Amino acid sequence: KLERGCRVPAQEYAKFVFTLRRLVVEALFLFKEDEKWLGRTGAYFCLADARTGAPLFEPALVGSVLPEKSEKYLSFCQEKARRLASHPEHEASWESRNPDAGQWGGAVRVGDFIFSISGFPELGDEALMLIMAEIHCSNEPAVLETVTHIAGQSNNPYWRNLRGFIGRF
Repeated sequence: KLERGCRVPAQEYAKFVFTLRRLVVEALFLFKEDEKWLGRTGAYFCLADARTGAPLFEPALVGSVLPEKSEKYLSFCQEKARRLASHPEHEASWESRNPDAGQWGGAVRVGDFIFSISGFPELGDEALMLIMAEIHCSNEPAVLETVTHIAGQSNNPYWRNLRGFIGRF
C-alpha cells in the first residue's frame, strides 16, 4: 500500500500499475455500452509528487492506445498532475479544467500523491484514479471522505459503479 509520506519503491509501483491494468479491463467491460467509452482501450498513467507534480516514475501505458493518440495522452496525464500541484487548494484537476485550453479532469490528490491518467472519458479518468487512490491509500484515515468529496464535486457518473470492484483488488 502507498502510505502518506513514504517513498514508493519500484516494486510497489509495479503492483500499482498491475492493479490499474486489471481495473481498466473491468471498466472497459462495465462501460462498453456507454458512447463516451466507445473506441477507448487504454491510457497513460502518472503517479506524481503532490507538491511539485513531478512524476515519481516513468508514466505507464495501461491498455492499448492508438499511435496517433499516444503522445497526446502521455502529455495530458503529466499536465494534469503539474496543474493540480500548482493549485494546492484543489483536490482534483477537475477544479481547474479549461476545455478551451485542452486542460481536463482526470487527476486527484490524495495524501502526498497525485494520481493522474489520460485516455478515457474525462470523468472515467477521474473515477479510475479515485478507485486506485482508495485501494492504495486505504490506510489514510480520510481517504474515503476525500474521494467521495471529489466524486461529488464533479458529479462523477462512473465512480460508484467502479467501487463495486474494490473487493477484487
